[in-house]
Amino acid sequence: MDSDATRVNQLEENIPAKMKFAYGSTNMSHFALSNIAFTAITFYYNVILGLNAVLIGIGWLIFAIWNALNDPLFGFLEDRTKTKKYGRRIPYIRFLAPFHGILFLLVWFPLADINDEFALFLNFLMILLLYDTVVTLTSIALYALPAEMTLSPKERSSIMVYDTIIGAVGSGIAFIIPVFLLTGIEDSLIDFNFYIIMIFLAIIFSLIMYVGSFFLKENKYTMLDDTLGFKMSIQETLKNKPFLIFIVSSFAFAIAMTTLTTAVFYYVDFVLRLNGIETIFPIIAVYLSAMVFAAIVVPLVEKFGLKKTYMLGLTWAGLNFLLLLIMGWNFILALLLLISLGFGISIIFVTTPTILADIIDFDETLTSKRRETTYSGISALITKPAVSLANFLFLLIITFYGFNPAIQNQSESARLGIMIAITMIPAIFLLFGAFIMKFYPLEGSDWEKTKREIAKVHTEKEKAFQNYLKEQTT
Repeated sequence: MDSDATRVNQLEENIPAKMKFAYGSTNMSHFALSNIAFTAITFYYNVILGLNAVLIGIGWLIFAIWNALNDPLFGFLEDRTKTKKYGRRIPYIRFLAPFHGILFLLVWFPLADINDEFALFLNFLMILLLYDTVVTLTSIALYALPAEMTLSPKERSSIMVYDTIIGAVGSGIAFIIPVFLLTGIEDSLIDFNFYIIMIFLAIIFSLIMYVGSFFLKENKYTMLDDTLGFKMSIQETLKNKPFLIFIVSSFAFAIAMTTLTTAVFYYVDFVLRLNGIETIFPIIAVYLSAMVFAAIVVPLVEKFGLKKTYMLGLTWAGLNFLLLLIMGWNFILALLLLISLGFGISIIFVTTPTILADIIDFDETLTSKRRETTYSGISALITKPAVSLANFLFLLIITFYGFNPAIQNQSESARLGIMIAITMIPAIFLLFGAFIMKFYPLEGSDWEKTKREIAKVHTEKEKAFQNYLKEQTT
């Protein structure tokens, strides 16, 4: 059997385990730092530093403009990056790693006088803008890599299983620390160990990102493709019907996860009223279950297909949020529901990059080009405002119900507001996202046939790239 036939019949290049581990560890470190910062920053500036909730909400809305615009710009930039030595994704991971750590630290060490509210607001806004720039450049590259590492849905899912399991460990620990050290504080004075731990995490995780990048590999033949112009690139992306359907559900999930990760600080502190070691149990429940359940996602995909498995994850998570509104007032019941919620989240985490990879494969049949980071950028253009919108909606709801950050014992109305915000916002968006995915078309035997044709094209591109390298060395 010739090499073309072998590649097409397999659609399953065997990616080494160490490369999958490196990807999972690198992405986990990036995810952990950025998510500690962006999920805890609202609580930190509002409850700990005392910045007015309205100003924080305004800051998030202003930030949403830059947060949306920078992704397609950076995606376009990365697609046009062509370095012979490093490729076009890895440089952004490797050389931005130190800046990742430095800007992460500036989240917790404001340069402004915390007694000057307007100066503190400007500091809040500036760190959002600067840190997001580094996070975006790195995340676009990481998001694109699985699709460029292999064409096989099985191997792509396997990469994401590594990513989900490793990510759940790192992210669980990362969320536990700020929840444990920032909640249950009577006088808003933080344990000094919090700052020591933040410094330690910045150093360790940025170092893992730098070292891990040396074990990653991308298919450099994609660099030989001529890139589309910026305007045409956006136009072609927006013509992709499967992408437009998927991105609606992706926006819904971004709303849900941002709400959960922001509101969990308020939920643990003011609704469940936990103290000490108990504060970490809700986070452990979600992330440990997500890690455990990740192992069964690939069999689900093989049995039901990507689309149905992804829809299951959205529906399951949405229904669990509804149940949390009713039963989440009790600590034990809340833990059981959060464990169940982890199953839905695990499915979505594993299948989302694989679905996007399929969408990019479909785009290649339309444009004859690989445009991973362009899609990542346009995806973020649409979904990243969800981060600001979710924070704004959460703060709006709890303020309406009378939440007062200056007191530890909130009124029953304020506690109800927190519960409504943390459950109903995610539930509504997730169930809508599941419904819209009914119209997603990339499934079945016709799509598998198309993917085999794409594999043939990739084989030819690989041959062309090898010839290109030979010409460069002669």
